[in-house]
Amino acid sequence: MTLKISPSTAKKDLNEKFDLYESSGVSEYWVVFPKERFIMVHLLNDKGVYELVGNFEPNPETPTIKVNIFPDLELLMEDIFSN
Repeated sequence: MTLKISPSTAKKDLNEKFDLYESSGVSEYWVVFPKERFIMVHLLNDKGVYELVGNFEPNPETPTIKVNIFPDLELLMEDIFSN
């Protein structure tokens, strides 16, 4: 699940939704900060708890981000942040 976060809903997105998605078994949880051009990716581990996979931002060395639940899928970060 990918979520673009706004400053007005940041607390809800990073706490309430995080807990809800984790307890519901959502395998992969992305939080996208469009203004900061930053992505947080969490994966559900075998104990049903999210682990932070990483924090990502677009750069020339790593222009794509891997979708962990679909091994063959990578997205261009510039596409994620485009209007």
